[in-house]
Amino acid sequence: MLTPPSVCNTACSREPSIQRLMKIALAALGFLLLTSCSAIQLGYNNADVFVRWTVQEYFDLQGGQETEFRARLARFHTWHRDEELPRYEALLRVASQRFGDGLTGEDIQWATNTVRERYHLLLKRAAGDAAPVLVTLTPAQLDHLAKQFADDNRKFAKEQFIGNEEKQRKDRLKRMRENLADWLGALSPAQEDMIAAMIRGGPSLSAYRLEERRAGQAMFMEILRSQHDPGLLAQRLTEMIDTIDSRRSPAYQRALREYEAALRTLLMNLDKTLTPAQHDHVIQHFADLAKDFHNLSQKGRQPSAASARTAG
Repeated sequence: MLTPPSVCNTACSREPSIQRLMKIALAALGFLLLTSCSAIQLGYNNADVFVRWTVQEYFDLQGGQETEFRARLARFHTWHRDEELPRYEALLRVASQRFGDGLTGEDIQWATNTVRERYHLLLKRAAGDAAPVLVTLTPAQLDHLAKQFADDNRKFAKEQFIGNEEKQRKDRLKRMRENLADWLGALSPAQEDMIAAMIRGGPSLSAYRLEERRAGQAMFMEILRSQHDPGLLAQRLTEMIDTIDSRRSPAYQRALREYEAALRTLLMNLDKTLTPAQHDHVIQHFADLAKDFHNLSQKGRQPSAASARTAG
């Protein structure tokens, strides 16, 4: 029995899933989206164990299923290390330059679009790699997965304080302050007031997110139960990923636009209040994360022939 490693902080572990793993890798652009996690290198180096434990918890793989999944996960991890991490490093350096020149709405939109693009690409790659295993799931395993989803949704509703608006606001404010303090260092009273005003005036997305989770899970279950060809399954899952944004209800889309506009305004206004020490803190944070991703991308690579001769 695998035991789950500690790969991220509490906020990042609220949704144990393969998608959450991917978000750990994308968290380097988190200042602009407020989704950062700590211990990037620790999390990434233990990612394969974490994913195996999580997949086993959700899908209850047996025998050859688990063997095939481990092999495919190893290939996925290698691809991600070799192909995606260098892109994250480069994006962080671009983000650092943009921030250093003064934060604009265009910068924030660029970061939002970049994270979504990389995230959707990862989901589609994972769907294609996992399809040959997913088509082998038995009805009992699918029932087990449905139960896990239901349990997750109950936990999500409880942790997000859905139905209690006052507790939701306090929780959102706490998490927003923690995320920003991680990037900026100690916040001034005026900066904390700006954050509190944004939380008070902005919409809560938790109920919409729960609605979206349930709808997405139902669609995922329907696809798994109806598709038994790996190619067709991968195609259906890719279509599902491509339509994530368009499937949202009109009310959710309006609330999301309102929230993103309020967040964009907050970040731009905060940027104008940064002390020299806070500005340097952000730049150093970008540099540290870029270095982390560079080091991670190099780990496990075979040395070149020239390097081997030099070492010899």
